[in-house]
Amino acid sequence: MQTKLKTPYKTFRAKCMDCTLNQYNEITYCTSYDCPIYPYRFGKKPTEDDTRVHLEAVNKSMGATEDS
Repeated sequence: MQTKLKTPYKTFRAKCMDCTLNQYNEITYCTSYDCPIYPYRFGKKPTEDDTRVHLEAVNKSMGATEDS
């Protein structure tokens, strides 16, 4: 019997559901910008805006500036 594999996006989404204790609406309000899967939290390819917000948060948390 074959098992159906999840796509990476669905796997990321499942992790977000686990993190929010299966509270679907909480994923929308997530503020964990430095989470490595933050841009993928909706289970689909992130927009450029999502990716930019994520990278800015990661850079800020690492103490980097845009000039570096």
